[in-house]
Amino acid sequence: MNGWIFLVIIYAVFRGIRDSIKKKALMKNSTFEVLFFYTLISFIFVLPASKNVNEVNIGYQGIIFLKSLCVFLAWICNFSAIKRLPVSFSGVMDTSGMIFSTIIGITVLAEPFSLFQGIGLVMVLTGLILLNIKKPANIQNDEGIKAKFVILSLMGTLFNSTSGIIDKVVIKYVTASQLQFYFMLYMVSLYGIYILVTKTKISLRTLIKNPYIPIMAVLLVLGDRALFEANANPESTVVAITLIKRSAVFVSILCGRLIFKEKNILYRVMCACIILAGIWVSIL
Repeated sequence: MNGWIFLVIIYAVFRGIRDSIKKKALMKNSTFEVLFFYTLISFIFVLPASKNVNEVNIGYQGIIFLKSLCVFLAWICNFSAIKRLPVSFSGVMDTSGMIFSTIIGITVLAEPFSLFQGIGLVMVLTGLILLNIKKPANIQNDEGIKAKFVILSLMGTLFNSTSGIIDKVVIKYVTASQLQFYFMLYMVSLYGIYILVTKTKISLRTLIKNPYIPIMAVLLVLGDRALFEANANPESTVVAITLIKRSAVFVSILCGRLIFKEKNILYRVMCACIILAGIWVSIL
């Protein structure tokens, strides 16, 4: 197995766990309390490993800011949706982002697209379609809520996909540590400004008692560093990385069962297995 593939798998595992922990964190604090302190703690963790950040020129900083803005909007959408969607369902919905990333990778970045990648993409899409044929039990009787939050989840996926494309472009000109430093700096700034402008109330007492926030921060820092290093490898492509990242679905489904006791898990596991099989085919 190529080293960059292993790094993307590490990212996917950490992301799957992180997506599950989000719902636990949101049981104790509001969305923006979690978002702000989640990113702030992550930025603090990043500082010791940040090197030569002053060498990044303003142009590349602007590109990283654009990436941060995409993720800022994505997290708003995803955190709002995850409160009302099962962890396992929203995790599999995220696979739809691969369509956008694949199209951009091929048309804009001129990345190669092999027969095996095509077969893998079809298999992953099949898993997604099969999942949506069977509605999650806890939202099937509330079509209004379902439509609203599924759309939010898809919007978050679109913004995240755009961020992934930017990663592959900007990592050619900055190091992984520089990218991570400015990414987290801008994220903290964006959420801080939002909280100040909207006068969002912050409860420090409940935040201190929310152990899921620092855990999420650790998973974010380690997972993102692995992903940035994978993007820095010239052999990696956006198309392949996008497909491999979808293995996070399986982790989300298992966490949905183990942590939240969600039902209809067997069917979702079968869908996830089709998705994982498609990923395996794509990296042959």
